[in-house]
Amino acid sequence: MADSETSSKIVYSPSPGSYAVIRLNPVAMVEPLGDHQALLQARCMHPKLYLLCLYWVLQTLVAREKPAADDCLAGVGASVARSAMARCISSDMCPPVFPNTSHPNGREPLRPQPESLFPYDNCYHWFDVKARIRIRARPEEFDETNAVALSVRSRMQMSRSWDEDGLRMSADQRALQAARESPRQLDVDPNPPSCFSLQTYTTPETHDIHGEGVPCGRADASASRDSEDVDHPSVISESGPTTASEANPKRSIEAINAMGIFTGPDDDADLLPLVDLWISELADHLKQEDIPSPLEMFAEFDEIVRIVKEARVRSYTAMTAPALTRTQHGDSDESCDTMAELKRKLVENNSVGRTTPPLVPRRHINEPNTTRRPPTSTLNLRDKITFCPSPGSYAVIRLDPVAMVQRFDDPQALLQAQAMRPKSYLVYLVWDLALPFPDQPWYAFEIQPIAPSLRSEDKAQGITSDMCIPIFPNTHHPAGRDPLRPEPEGFFPYGNCYHWFNAKTCVRVLARPENFDETNAVALDIRTDIRMMRHWEEDGVRMFDNRARCQSDSGTGHRSPVNSQTLVGAHISPASENTSCTDSASTSESHNGRLEGTSTHSLEDVAAMGIFSGPDADMEVVPLVDLWISELQEHLKQEDIPSPLEMYAEFEHIAKIVQDARIRSYAAMTAAGSPESRSSVISNDPEGSLNATHDYHGSSGLRSVRLTWRRLRAQAQQIVSRIKRALSLQVPGSPAS
Repeated sequence: MADSETSSKIVYSPSPGSYAVIRLNPVAMVEPLGDHQALLQARCMHPKLYLLCLYWVLQTLVAREKPAADDCLAGVGASVARSAMARCISSDMCPPVFPNTSHPNGREPLRPQPESLFPYDNCYHWFDVKARIRIRARPEEFDETNAVALSVRSRMQMSRSWDEDGLRMSADQRALQAARESPRQLDVDPNPPSCFSLQTYTTPETHDIHGEGVPCGRADASASRDSEDVDHPSVISESGPTTASEANPKRSIEAINAMGIFTGPDDDADLLPLVDLWISELADHLKQEDIPSPLEMFAEFDEIVRIVKEARVRSYTAMTAPALTRTQHGDSDESCDTMAELKRKLVENNSVGRTTPPLVPRRHINEPNTTRRPPTSTLNLRDKITFCPSPGSYAVIRLDPVAMVQRFDDPQALLQAQAMRPKSYLVYLVWDLALPFPDQPWYAFEIQPIAPSLRSEDKAQGITSDMCIPIFPNTHHPAGRDPLRPEPEGFFPYGNCYHWFNAKTCVRVLARPENFDETNAVALDIRTDIRMMRHWEEDGVRMFDNRARCQSDSGTGHRSPVNSQTLVGAHISPASENTSCTDSASTSESHNGRLEGTSTHSLEDVAAMGIFSGPDADMEVVPLVDLWISELQEHLKQEDIPSPLEMYAEFEHIAKIVQDARIRSYAAMTAAGSPESRSSVISNDPEGSLNATHDYHGSSGLRSVRLTWRRLRAQAQQIVSRIKRALSLQVPGSPAS
């Protein structure tokens, strides 16, 4: 008994990557709404059991008492994928799950672990079939003792298969669209079968995927009009139920549902299907011959979402009927206030009994702040105003050197910053480095500078000119690499741009009182961004191979010696452009000399100690930039796009100015502490770059400065001696210390 207890695995939330059996619980979804008709409709449903794979957890679980956990699932079918001609999905877009090895193109099967515990031999993972669910928590928690899961390697294998299938689908869709525009029309079904994850999130014109998961916002309203069957739903009025064709169209369920006021921000938690889940002993809950198609599961999800929406509409219609009656009698001002109050109460009532709160959008300001933006009447409803730029977008930046040095109160640094003439650069925002909140002075981003030419070669680093990706409409590449296609496709205004491999750095984007207008922003979608990362992986492997080949040809097969500067602080090298936020934080240390100098009081030696660069990332030396994200061509013309190397040179220069200002301030403060240190600093400053006029007064302050300086010197000397000893042990041929 003790052995069985120690070998069991009990968890309060299912683990991502595991296979599981689920069943929809429609009654639990509609009970909090308090709608008798919806409860009857939910009880009439007879949900089946479905086999699926849990892709990832959508919310961080912090407590065992959480009533439901959000997960993204991938449907598992018991046959090869169903072909969808209009969406260019073929039946071979599905990897088999071992022990099943049958595939039309001989694709390698995915191998769950432990291999012998997966009980089905007829299963496939279908391409582009996934959705979001809420898993009901259990008092007894989840027993994963005999759970079957995909390893990280298998999940990467599946992702690569999806990448290949996605590229095939996109190419076939473009060919199909071109054929549709030609005089000869193809014989295709214009209305493919509806299902929760495919048809609901595609436009009827191109069937391009806009997102995954449950419907949200206005996109959901348009999707519901195109894909949901609502056959003249009933509308409640004072005279009794009437049909939508007989009542006012604005009060019909379809019209009110199209307004999108019942779909919460981003993901409405009430619309996520609520399911029961079993993760061990799969065959005990679902037999192989009973595995249904994922399309049946999506049909059930569609049905329960429709029931929940109609229940919301009925509740809203009943609450607003008196206000609408007063509106017809001319009490417009009072009725507007009443309608707003009723809508607020409805939101509060719908929030009661929520199993999980709705996900609030992180970037968009839903209600404009009149103190920071123009009046609402002057704004276009389709404008996209954000307080922080969105990752994945292209933008134009320009360094603001004066803003970086103003806080130091250093006249020399201010003059040097004012003498700089920074250019505008085209960049790609990779991701934000911290969670953004409104009213912050700046937002940190990792960026990739965009170049107007092919990659500059560096044979010593193993970098070749074809390690770059063109950006459409530019299609030129030495190896014929397909270009990246920003969205919307016609909005990227430059025809000569490339993403360079291994070119990235960090910046701080200055916030604006008027926020950022992203109405006409150009961005890369997730699929394109993943494809770019795949190319970078290939280029990285080639770079290491080229570097090893170059070292073997030159006879330097051993590792080159590393000086102590490399260990104290990384350096932004324009040759390799391999930068990070930490690299940006210590750019100027390469200009400040070696540690092997005889004088430990000179500016160069003090800078080399690294005591002025903060932990991990010293944000004061991360470049501070202004950013424009819409109408790129108005801020930077194609013929004026500079090389990323010029941007790196500007960043190094301003970082050196900031570091020198810090050193002058610190040297002036420590020089006031003792005559010896003051004379030593001045003797090592023949040009008078250190003007130690800012004396630090007070006996307690002087004592504190002396103690701090002695402590720092002792720590720095210990660190330097350890680094030297480590280098002497690692570098071949070095004498022992």
